[in-house]
Amino acid sequence: MATGASYMKSLRDSDVPPWIERTKIFLGEWKPGSDPVGAYGLGGKPVPADLQQLGIIRIDILERQVRYVWMGGMDHTELEVDHLSDGRFRFIAHYNDTQSEVIWPKRSNQSMKPTAPFDKKVSVFATTPCRRLSLSGYGLLFMKSRRSL
Repeated sequence: MATGASYMKSLRDSDVPPWIERTKIFLGEWKPGSDPVGAYGLGGKPVPADLQQLGIIRIDILERQVRYVWMGGMDHTELEVDHLSDGRFRFIAHYNDTQSEVIWPKRSNQSMKPTAPFDKKVSVFATTPCRRLSLSGYGLLFMKSRRSL
């Protein structure tokens, strides 16, 4: 996780074009109905050597998105590169399950510091005639926080 976070925080504007070109190549491999997770690594094709040297263990390829994963599972660290409908690209650094930020294109006053971690958990209970459903965790809090509640 630390390796991926450090790398993403150190990306400069001059590093962006090679990542865009690499992403375009991977997006060219996407096929409808294909399993996007682990297209490279973890049972898929081998992760290219230059990306292995960065510590990337897996590459996920979706229709308009490539995820370069340093750590997956419960607490993930990945660089998400989205190909937007207007032809531009957006880079989102996911440092862990609660800290993410758009790192490119940069806003004029953007800090390269990650977002603050959530320090509260939310529990929601719903009762149905058959069973009681309990949802706990950060996902609901994250959705609410995006609406500035």
